[in-house]
Amino acid sequence: MRGHMVSANPAEGERYYLRLLLLHINGPTCFEDLYTVNNVQHPTFRKAALERGLIESDDGLSQCLTEAYLFQAPNALRRLFATILTFCEPEDVRKLWDDHYNALLEDYRRQYGSVDRVQNMVLADIKVFLQSMSDNIDGFDLPKINENVDLESGVFREVQEECSIVLESEHLQAQDFLNPEQKFVYDDNAACP
Repeated sequence: MRGHMVSANPAEGERYYLRLLLLHINGPTCFEDLYTVNNVQHPTFRKAALERGLIESDDGLSQCLTEAYLFQAPNALRRLFATILTFCEPEDVRKLWDDHYNALLEDYRRQYGSVDRVQNMVLADIKVFLQSMSDNIDGFDLPKINENVDLESGVFREVQEECSIVLESEHLQAQDFLNPEQKFVYDDNAACP
């Protein structure tokens, strides 16, 4: 006979999985009964719930990211990744990261050469998304952001893109015909960081 059980949600981790097991296992007499599935004792309530088929493995989450990759921009994929970390509690975050690493950084890889810089930029984006969901990147098994790698030289990406445009010679020659006010604005804007 069960008394009243306080509710729990998946974000509460092991407390949630304990409650889930208590709701589905008849007559446990100790915690070991809850950890044990088919005579195999599991280290966590989550693993026991997974083995009993009470929760899904990370396969569904990985498939979700794979399908999203087909029609979402990498930035949207990074937001989805952060959402999955926060609300779906994947069992193996590092495997999910490794499996979808290339899709998460596709836009940055085309634009920037340095692998460290690209990874840092992706992790920084995920960190911001997690913070917007009141979560912290440090709570997940992800590579650490390398503080020695300059993300964007203190300049917004849009400004960097504009500054990387190569002017044709006829445009450069046109600056000789600017009036003083135009020349001031031109010189000010031409001094991109």
